[in-house]
Amino acid sequence: MMHSLLQRQIRKLMLSEDAVPVDLASWQAFLSAVDRTYGQFDQDRDLLELSLDLTSREMRQLYDEVERHNEQLETEVAARTAELEVANARDRQRMDELENIVQARTVEIRHAALHDKLTGLPNRSMFYDRLHHVIQRRQRIPDLHFAVLFIDFDRFKAINDSLGHAAGDKLLRTIAQRLHESLRASDTICSSKETGFLAARLGGDEFCILLEDLKDDADAIAVSDRLLEDLSRPYVLDERSVNSSASIGIARSNVGYKSAEDMIRDADIAMYRAKHLGRGRVVVFDQTMHGTVMRKIDIESDIKTAVERGQFYLVFQPIVSLVTGRAVALETLCRWEHPIYGDVSPEEFIPLAEELGIIDSIGNWVLDTAIAQFAEWQRTWCRDRLSFLTVNVSPAQLTGAELATRVAGLVSKHDLDPASLVLEITETTLTRNAEEALAAIQAVRARGVRVFLDDFGSGYSSLGILHEFPLDGIKLDRAFLESASSTRRVAACIHSVVTLTRTLRMALIAEGVESYEQVALLQSLGCDDGQGFLFSRPMRAEDVAAGLESIASESRLLDASSEVGPARPTGGVDLTRQPSSEAGVNRPRPIGISKDRPAIQYKC
Repeated sequence: MMHSLLQRQIRKLMLSEDAVPVDLASWQAFLSAVDRTYGQFDQDRDLLELSLDLTSREMRQLYDEVERHNEQLETEVAARTAELEVANARDRQRMDELENIVQARTVEIRHAALHDKLTGLPNRSMFYDRLHHVIQRRQRIPDLHFAVLFIDFDRFKAINDSLGHAAGDKLLRTIAQRLHESLRASDTICSSKETGFLAARLGGDEFCILLEDLKDDADAIAVSDRLLEDLSRPYVLDERSVNSSASIGIARSNVGYKSAEDMIRDADIAMYRAKHLGRGRVVVFDQTMHGTVMRKIDIESDIKTAVERGQFYLVFQPIVSLVTGRAVALETLCRWEHPIYGDVSPEEFIPLAEELGIIDSIGNWVLDTAIAQFAEWQRTWCRDRLSFLTVNVSPAQLTGAELATRVAGLVSKHDLDPASLVLEITETTLTRNAEEALAAIQAVRARGVRVFLDDFGSGYSSLGILHEFPLDGIKLDRAFLESASSTRRVAACIHSVVTLTRTLRMALIAEGVESYEQVALLQSLGCDDGQGFLFSRPMRAEDVAAGLESIASESRLLDASSEVGPARPTGGVDLTRQPSSEAGVNRPRPIGISKDRPAIQYKC
């Protein structure tokens, strides 16, 4: 049995018991192998110890290196941390400064969004918002009184155009300052000192004022009167004194407004009514004004398509010879039959058409329709009865050779003698653009069409116009006849015009003849032709033939021995009538065409 010590050694050598030799030689060999094994173990242990010793030194060196590196890093981190703390402090200071700038800029933007940059007054947005809140307050407090004043400076555009935009800006700032001063002096009308008033600039020269917590609705008029007085004081602009006034419209809370837009709209309507009545005054809104404005809006919308819808029609008023008493020509007048409002006056729709830029299309339709109608009459019944037809021309049509080309085309299209067509042009049309008007007149007359000056004497440059423009005749403004019978000076002016036209060999037609006294005066002064309600009102095309027959059948030359008789109810004029002695003129005598008074030739 193997000794236990030997067994432990065998297991230590990781040998099995079967591997233990049984003879001496084998055992010696085995022990030698064991010795070698132990020797190798010792050698390996020595190498391992040496290696561990070397590794320990390297590890210590590496550890020392790591320690030094860590100390260096800590130093750098501490320095960088200090730098960052300084930078953070600087950044915090910058952030505080930026925050202050942002807050200040926010205040500026907020102020700019709610105030007018030029005057510093609240703007439209702020005014609407404030008014909206006041309207809501009144719904909770029915006894609350307030008003909106809409103010427009009457001559701002003229001042701005003549003195320049810098002067216009200064004027607006001065107006804003006066508004504040005037309103502060009137704050006793308010029952609450905290609300009082809010003055705002809506744009241009339009300002709005909200008067809150009034003691009475009528107090708004008192404030407006004070504003008118303060705003009418002279303004000094660039060492130049400028005088003007303002027009103010008032909308009051007793109407029971539900929205700010409606209240400002009505105040605006009242302001335009003040301008229409003569400016420099105050008008309080009432519901009839709203109907007028709605009519204007409807008309403005419908006039753009009125030609296409066939709503325009022509009427013709006779021009009567004061020598023979017979109609010698017709004036063409345009009328508009609105589907809702009926006949709309030319005084209403002509300026609107010019403002909207559609007067040219209406004028072209009038020319085409009138020429076609007169050409038809000339072919059928009036060739030997009517000498010419007049058609009014607007400033928009008076553009160089375009009008002449258009008229010549229409005359050729309808086979009408150009000499039987007369274009009427007003003084304001000629003076608006003299060079262009002169070119247009010359081009028209070169085509054989004549040109008359309408409303002669209504402006301030009539004689200059006769000198500068090649005209074939003039129509004396009706204002002369309205005062001629009672003013010797006016009668002398008419006589001078008659003499002037005969000298220049121009035709002369007196407009606005409405009485027998006027006929007698014109005859005594030598005026050959007249036009007015005394002879006939404007007639539709289908009534012209019968109307002219009526004039011809009732007209006779003046008889110096005839007496003044009762007024005649018929539509024609009895030229045998004489004016009464109270008219201030001599009794007329029959006037004919003589050699020393060249006749005005009318060609058909």
